[in-house]
Amino acid sequence: MERASHVLFNTFNQDFGCFVCGLDDGFRIYNTDPLKQNFNEKLNGGIGAVEMLFRCNYVALVGGGVTPAFSTNKVVIWDIINHKEVVQLEMNSDVRAVRLRRDRIVVVLDTSVHIFSFTDQPEKLQVYDSSRNPRGICCLCPASENSLLAFPAPSSSSAVCCLTLAEPDAPPRIINAHQRPLSAIALNLTGEQLATSSEKGTIIRIFDTKTCLLLKELRRGTNPASIFWYLNFIPNFHLET
Repeated sequence: MERASHVLFNTFNQDFGCFVCGLDDGFRIYNTDPLKQNFNEKLNGGIGAVEMLFRCNYVALVGGGVTPAFSTNKVVIWDIINHKEVVQLEMNSDVRAVRLRRDRIVVVLDTSVHIFSFTDQPEKLQVYDSSRNPRGICCLCPASENSLLAFPAPSSSSAVCCLTLAEPDAPPRIINAHQRPLSAIALNLTGEQLATSSEKGTIIRIFDTKTCLLLKELRRGTNPASIFWYLNFIPNFHLET
């Protein structure tokens, strides 16, 4: 009888049409509606983080679990059609998260964010400092007209640093989101609005990413709660101001 796989990680793609599960023996990709399995890639070890790029045949993998499929300081770009590695990026410490858009690979480490070109031989383009970020909090707008990147600001773990990758010389915009450290952030699909939560977990705030102004405050309750990983906008959501 075949051994059951254990889930180490799961996340949606950029338009929520698919989701991917990192397993202790590979990864699987599912269609959301109708719900069905699209790919099942068996590997000799665990996958602790996976990032899709819409329905592109390339996914980014980071090893994880008791027996990682790859060293945890590496990002592997995997071709799911040809079942092989096509790019490998080796970092100087464990990778906490990876984000993709059609022209960029973003690698998140404990206290820095590294930007690479998404090419056959990726070139490191920028490195940005962040506050300590062991959960790899980071979001990247996938829209072709907006290359916004958001992550915990280097000055404070309760603030968000917003950068436009297409304008590397422009000063960062800092959103002072909460009093407690951030627990999750999310961009809407156009990158115009940012949702944030803190480790206290009682309030979700929505900000305008251009002006950094608070647009809406949503109170979840008065008792503290953990909001990790899955803070998201519904597709095509835009809060009217």
